Amino acid sequence: MSKQTGIILLSGKWKDRVGYYRRNKKGKKEWWWRRAPENVQRTAATKRAATDFGTASKCSRMVRHALRPWLQYYGYHFDHNRLNKAFINVIKADKDHNTGFKVPTHHHMQSLCGFNFNSSKIIHEYLTGAPIITSDQDNTTAILLPGIHLRNTTTNKGVTHVTVKAIALPFDYRQNTVTPLVSETITIKRSDIHQAITLTLPASKEQTLILLEIQCGYEINNSIEISADKQTAAIDIIAVLPAVKPEKIGKIYRNRTPQLYIVPTCCQPVSNHQRRQITSLYPLKE
Repeated sequence: MSKQTGIILLSGKWKDRVGYYRRNKKGKKEWWWRRAPENVQRTAATKRAATDFGTASKCSRMVRHALRPWLQYYGYHFDHNRLNKAFINVIKADKDHNTGFKVPTHHHMQSLCGFNFNSSKIIHEYLTGAPIITSDQDNTTAILLPGIHLRNTTTNKGVTHVTVKAIALPFDYRQNTVTPLVSETITIKRSDIHQAITLTLPASKEQTLILLEIQCGYEINNSIEISADKQTAAIDIIAVLPAVKPEKIGKIYRNRTPQLYIVPTCCQPVSNHQRRQITSLYPLKE
């Protein structure tokens, strides 16, 4: 392994070498070379494990691409490996399927609750209590926040407003894309942050990830400017809602005659002896 020091920095395979980059402790990119292996021996067990890893990577990619407009603020590339690891643990926890066929079940997806995309700040540092999520009759999901607590620290000095929004991700790993649903952004003055807040999201029939984002801002020339400091914002997964099971609807028939579920047996042919007995009892009239 050697470090690239030239003017033109390459990534990818070139002849018998592979170029790649990684970030140092300061967050800057460093470009490196390593020799590509001549032969890669993969057993059947290795291929099955790679299939499960591919399923986890696909789930992580779907979430990251859906949240790209929001994750760019928190450092989109830094959360790649952490989110991959979280989904790998979800896939490994599936004991109902064999290796190579594991899927992210709803029971194990609950481990994603509390995942913070901003490694510097979490939602619970702002909330005064746990959020309450309810499903209303008008096909909406309501998120009740008891209140927000803003500590008097150096990073929060000068903060005048707090913005709160909720994001829903209807998640189905068999699809290639996820369409996020965003609630209305609520802007609160710092003096009113202790009041309860209710956010409304459209309900989904699929399994849904519920995320909450809180950002601090400053009032400049009668407009709210979001703080660029990552210590003043957070976005976390607060719940994973199950998929709604479809209601069973009975069969509807156009005619009013009830359907026969038992087919009657066929009648046996009448023998000559039985025919003579019937004729003697009920003689034909001329």
